[in-house]
Amino acid sequence: MLCYLEVEDVGLFGVMVTTINLGMYAVGMELHICNRRKILNCNIGEVPCLIRDQFILHGVLYSVVLPLLLLVFSFGILPSRLLLWFYVLLILDHITQEFQRILVTLHRPAHAAAVFFIRGGAWVYVIGLMMWQHESARQLYLILGGWMVGTTIGLIMAIFWLRDLDWRNALTSSVNWDQLRVFAKAALPFLCANMSLIMIYSIDKLGLQYFWDLRLVGVYTLYSFSRNAIQSILDMSIFNTLQPRIVAAYQNGKIYTYRCLLRQMALWIGLGSIILGIAAVLMIYLLIGVLNKAIYIEYLDVYWIIIITIFIEGLGYIPHTVLYVRHLDGQITFSSVLGLGIGIISNLTLIPLLGLPGAAWATLLAIVGIFVCRVVFCWKCRDTTAKEMAILPPIYNVERELSLNLLNKRDY
Repeated sequence: MLCYLEVEDVGLFGVMVTTINLGMYAVGMELHICNRRKILNCNIGEVPCLIRDQFILHGVLYSVVLPLLLLVFSFGILPSRLLLWFYVLLILDHITQEFQRILVTLHRPAHAAAVFFIRGGAWVYVIGLMMWQHESARQLYLILGGWMVGTTIGLIMAIFWLRDLDWRNALTSSVNWDQLRVFAKAALPFLCANMSLIMIYSIDKLGLQYFWDLRLVGVYTLYSFSRNAIQSILDMSIFNTLQPRIVAAYQNGKIYTYRCLLRQMALWIGLGSIILGIAAVLMIYLLIGVLNKAIYIEYLDVYWIIIITIFIEGLGYIPHTVLYVRHLDGQITFSSVLGLGIGIISNLTLIPLLGLPGAAWATLLAIVGIFVCRVVFCWKCRDTTAKEMAILPPIYNVERELSLNLLNKRDY
């Protein structure tokens, strides 16, 4: 789809996606992470109230964050002609994403995957086909329109699949403001952690735009979309499917099940990253051959750096989950902020000197820093794991049998 646009328009689209992602983290505040823990420990009748309370807090964040995002246009990061598109896509995509996450938490991965496919995949093929057949359709606005339609359809689907919850309780019961304050306070570490991560993948593009031009941003954006696609597939097919089960197993004291699921996640992510990485390399070489644009061919070596970054980031899901289930949120935040610091220094140092390869190397160094830091924290909490496993011998056979039965079930 992007290959039919001019390189400058691809760069502009990349900057817009980056700023929308940053805005979504600001209005989302990662409340879904804290709410997921609460939902997994409550009765199904309480879920609508928890969802309502979460979205009330999102509404408060909208009133603060959305006016501040006008600075994106005041500083010329995006042109004013994209202002309306920016706000519409930001709000629609955020709300749909939150409902998609709720479906995952409620152990409805098939429904969540369908919403994700419509929101982030199906419309791309439709728009790509239109741009292939009609030269007049090769415009940035058509891509933005397709994004809006796909996200709207995904939102309608998510709401439809959540209709079976008892929403009457959410409409009649009072808002738990104390719980909202607890959510906001507990979400701050995750906001810092994930905001740091998304900024790592933002400052490279913004740095290229500042030190060089939109043409290099366009090349980097085209290459980086493979990383976004692979990460999304790993998220929906593996991470978002297994993590709620891993959290539930740990919280219920089923340590053997927890360890089995964690090993299963590690195996699937490792194999998935390798297979998808190979497929991405084959696809990019085929795409570059079809485009036959000198600027894409010139920087093709950078793509290998991006693929390595994807693989290390995928492996990073494992130590992240180990820390997450133990509520070691401070360690998660520290590692992400450390990675951001490495990313800022690396980008400021390498981009002016190397250009596009400098941006790719800077991002790789930041992700490696996060991965190593989290592995070290996991190593330090190994004593806790040993104490957990000490309770297994008296009930080992029963637990093992129950765990194997659970692993064979689709819903847990």
